[in-house]
Amino acid sequence: HYQDPHGPYTAPSDYRAPPGPPPAGVRDRRLRVLPPRQNGFGGIPDYQQLGRERRSAVYRAAYHAEIRFLDAQLGAFLEAVQVRGLWEETAIAVTADHGEGLGEEGHWFAHGELLAPAETAVPLLLRIPGRGAAVRDDLATLLDLFPTLLAVVGEPVAEPASVEAPGRDLLASGAEGRESALFQSNLQDGIPARRAILRDGHQYEVIRGRGGNERGQFRQLDGSPADDTERLARLRRELLEREAELAKGPPEVRQNLDARARARLEALGYIYEEGD
Repeated sequence: HYQDPHGPYTAPSDYRAPPGPPPAGVRDRRLRVLPPRQNGFGGIPDYQQLGRERRSAVYRAAYHAEIRFLDAQLGAFLEAVQVRGLWEETAIAVTADHGEGLGEEGHWFAHGELLAPAETAVPLLLRIPGRGAAVRDDLATLLDLFPTLLAVVGEPVAEPASVEAPGRDLLASGAEGRESALFQSNLQDGIPARRAILRDGHQYEVIRGRGGNERGQFRQLDGSPADDTERLARLRRELLEREAELAKGPPEVRQNLDARARARLEALGYIYEEGD
């Protein structure tokens, strides 16, 4: 597990480079630093602050430096596997738990609030001994990793996927043609709450505010206009059915953290004491 690339963006200087162009539809600007616990809408989260810097292009360049640094560390790891003679018996999976907002929809250098591809589309690379190289374009989710890696080591995989045992073996015969819908949700305490369903390159998202007001939005993942009203209606029905199914699942499990674990999570901004 590598924490980079993650805020604050402080990769070693050897990996820095001038900023490239911003994402489509985003204009570079000077941003304010947000108060603690605010989530990146309209400014720089406080945990990302780099001295007195406010220019968005500088933060974007620092984020890309983090990616270059991580790439070098992964290269060192793969080389070590080969040097130790383990290459032909080692399965390797490289992925991430989220992307990062670089100004899309006004969300800067943060994650967890939006369900747009910038924050939810992640890399997934699998290297399995004895299998040739290939590129897939079917929709996959991190839930698929568990059954896929179980199958790699010869353990039984539950079929079909269910709430109790979600995901599918991505390497099973014919798996590429059995793409399933993908359910998405933002952080538990996210306001507004966002839920979405993805299928066949389309996403339908429901956004619910504090007062119970609700609106939906429909997008194609390739960025082209989405105006298929029949498909929209089907996805909306599927999303509501999926939410009802998940509500019947096992209850949330809570645990107590020791002081060391709590301090580390607080330093990363993941937990904080009520009233802070």
